[in-house]
Amino acid sequence: MARVTMVTRTIITTEVTVLCMNVKDVKVETKTVTILGAVPSDEIMLKKVKEQIETDDLKAVHITGANEIETLYGMTEEKFVELADILPPRGTKAE
Repeated sequence: MARVTMVTRTIITTEVTVLCMNVKDVKVETKTVTILGAVPSDEIMLKKVKEQIETDDLKAVHITGANEIETLYGMTEEKFVELADILPPRGTKAE
């Protein structure tokens, strides 16, 4: 049987544990949020977490932990061609 050609990409995600305050119920909660990419500092991490989970009732307060996870993703070339957007050649400006 012929080997299936794959298109692969290694993606880094950061799993963040954040201390949150539920201001409606006046309770402290711990949430886990996944952010795409490696995040260089707790300040940037907290900003990205706030964008994802904060509401009028839930406020992200402090990062208590973070773990970078490297995962290899892949799909067959046929599926990639079927699902991918066609881009202009490298070095040319899109109009």
